[in-house]
Amino acid sequence: MEMWKSVVGFENYLISSHGRVRSVKARKGSRALVNGGILTGWIQTIRPGYTRRLVALRKDGETHYKKIHHLVLEAFVGPRPERMEALHKDGKTMNNSVKNLRWGTHRDNVLDSIAHGTKTKPPVFQGESHHNVTIPTKVVRAMRLLPYQHGLFSKLARKHHVSLNTISRIYRGKSRGEEK
Repeated sequence: MEMWKSVVGFENYLISSHGRVRSVKARKGSRALVNGGILTGWIQTIRPGYTRRLVALRKDGETHYKKIHHLVLEAFVGPRPERMEALHKDGKTMNNSVKNLRWGTHRDNVLDSIAHGTKTKPPVFQGESHHNVTIPTKVVRAMRLLPYQHGLFSKLARKHHVSLNTISRIYRGKSRGEEK
């Protein structure tokens, strides 16, 4: 059964245990008036596969953008404890039912996302795909074929505008995720 409570800090709005927001007194001409006071809000895509629902609440002539899952937890569970995040028990960020939400640490959130299979590893950029690359792969391969002689690293460093350490690592095969 859907229960409604006041949105903490916004006396003109109610939040349901299912994650719906309703305006107590809808302004003339607002879409909420047409929808029986229910605010639709919008979906924010943080990254592919991770979305969340937000809503705009008005108070004292100002607009405040709020995450639905935070509003549900604050109304039905209690204030957000320091350094805690809203966690979705089933891993579905659009399921803002109070039964699916809890406060937890960032570590808990990461562990949950791994368990749900929703955590994606960040891309690893190596070689020319890395944003800091200064020397093309073709040139690196050619450098590694040069026979070592005194002053080689200094000469290559000046030519390619990099440090001696960078040339040394390239020459020894310790750059671009490679090991000789």
